[in-house]
Amino acid sequence: MLIVATLTIVRLVALRFSAVDLFFDESQYWAWSRELAPGYFSKPPLLAWLIAAAEHVCGPSEACIRAPAPLMNLGISLFAYATGRALYHERTGFWAAMLAAFGTGSVFSARIVSTDVPLVLFFALALYAYARLLQKPDWRWALVLGLAIGAGLLAKYAMVYVLPGLVLAAAFDKRARALLTRPELGLALGLALIVVSPNIVWNAANGFVAFRYAGGNITGESIEPSLMRPLEFLAAQFAVFGPVVFGVAIALLGREAVAFGRAVSSPSPLGGEGGVGAREVLASVCRLSRPPPPTPPHKGEGRRSSGALAHCWRRIASCWDLLCRRSSSSP
Repeated sequence: MLIVATLTIVRLVALRFSAVDLFFDESQYWAWSRELAPGYFSKPPLLAWLIAAAEHVCGPSEACIRAPAPLMNLGISLFAYATGRALYHERTGFWAAMLAAFGTGSVFSARIVSTDVPLVLFFALALYAYARLLQKPDWRWALVLGLAIGAGLLAKYAMVYVLPGLVLAAAFDKRARALLTRPELGLALGLALIVVSPNIVWNAANGFVAFRYAGGNITGESIEPSLMRPLEFLAAQFAVFGPVVFGVAIALLGREAVAFGRAVSSPSPLGGEGGVGAREVLASVCRLSRPPPPTPPHKGEGRRSSGALAHCWRRIASCWDLLCRRSSSSP
């Protein structure tokens, strides 16, 4: 990934020549790094540890304090590439890495040191490990998943949203449902608990001050009817993802929603004159859910099992394509 590596070097050089002082939050994190602890008033400790490590390497300048940010953004892009390649193909991985590297939020976060950057880094690593577990349960990837979740919790408590994400994925994917009952997932969650345990112990000794602070951010203000708040939220997403990327995503979702609504309201079970109908829905499903090719065999696996797997996949894929062609050509 020469592009993201070059981009990272450019960002590090730009930090060296930047004249922007530390912002208030950055100054607070730097102050925490002067007295390392398992936890702090409003945040977990990982970012303070990273700042202290960076200062140990290159000194107390603003550029050095912020240096972990572009390096972690490099890691985010690499994990996005690996996940896209594992779940789909190399082209998907490439564009996932480009979006992760050049998104508006990424461009801004690479210039400041904040808890969001290590959170996204370990979330990306957890997603990749989870994708590998879906392909083939393995205790080694379970260990990676557990370490990533635990480290993410030490970066920011929002990493806990991985847990409902696992349940939500199981509602739509058969492999994800099967993984919920596998010992590998239990191993991952147990390891994550061990990794984050120093911060839990620190919170228990300090009246759970950081947990209560995070809980106050979650509850926030009372919910009141407002037209501006949803618009403000959408505007923020446009700013984070970039107007082009988020705009295209909204347009595609809207198009699919309209097509689905027409299909549901069609009086004909196969479409006909009533509208788009189920035939078009089946065509869309076929395009999106064609069985993926088998993953390459790991070292030590026999060529015979690999050939049998490839042959089986070709038979399944050909049957699926035949079914889709017949459903889309039915009168």
